[in-house]
Amino acid sequence: FITCAHQMRKFNNFNGVNIILCALSSSPVIRLSRTWEALSKKSQSRLKELQQLFDPSKNFSNYRTALNAATPPILPF
Repeated sequence: FITCAHQMRKFNNFNGVNIILCALSSSPVIRLSRTWEALSKKSQSRLKELQQLFDPSKNFSNYRTALNAATPPILPF
């Protein structure tokens, strides 16, 4: 799902990325500690990059910047 979210980000599908990040941060998924430990370094870095995109600090400034800089196609949120 992290790879799928990364590809969605490349296509400027911010809504899809946000949905996957919300699902990955749900309580049942967070509790899968052995699964999270088994992630490759590449997947971990991609996940951190996507989480920083939707970081709520400064009123989602990273997301707003990416949304304004995106070229078509943009899917509505």
